[in-house]
Amino acid sequence: MIHPNLPEVLRSRLHPPDHCSQSTDGERCAAVLLALWDESEKWHLLLTRRTKTVREHKGQVAFPGGAVEENDRTRTDTALREAHEEIGLCPDDATVLGCLSPCSTVTGWHITPVVAIIPQAYPFQFNCREIEAIFPVPLKWLANPKNLTKHPYTDPRDGTTQSAFYFLPYDRHVIWGASARITLALLEKAEMR
Repeated sequence: MIHPNLPEVLRSRLHPPDHCSQSTDGERCAAVLLALWDESEKWHLLLTRRTKTVREHKGQVAFPGGAVEENDRTRTDTALREAHEEIGLCPDDATVLGCLSPCSTVTGWHITPVVAIIPQAYPFQFNCREIEAIFPVPLKWLANPKNLTKHPYTDPRDGTTQSAFYFLPYDRHVIWGASARITLALLEKAEMR
């Protein structure tokens, strides 16, 4: 069940907006934006599908975001700058609630997820060199355990067997890997898991 005051619940359970832990040796720092909006009293999470021509994570479902750059003062700055570059979201239109705990990926990224509320029916203008599609997914659908599966995989960094999470296709899009782990962390903070 979705809490009627979802923004307040998240704000009370997330890290302060610019909390981030140190990356381990060799990891590249990045930030992503988890943009939420309320449409007809139903909360949605914004995701993108990357083009097949980008350098990394070709064709994958992802959150708007990317590498921390030298001029970024905070991880929030990174997430909002990247969201503006990728999907045309004006930083002033995002109300930042806080951050999830950073996560590391097998591809060497240390990602800080920044959670924000954005206006409904936003006029996105995506960068077609980087983003192929923008799509919303209802939080209620993501929270349904019937829509989630996991498969074992061997972590190439240390050879351990772990679980990789996959959501069933939503509008032909499959959310998996780090995007699925970050989504599950958001659902937990939203008291939906």
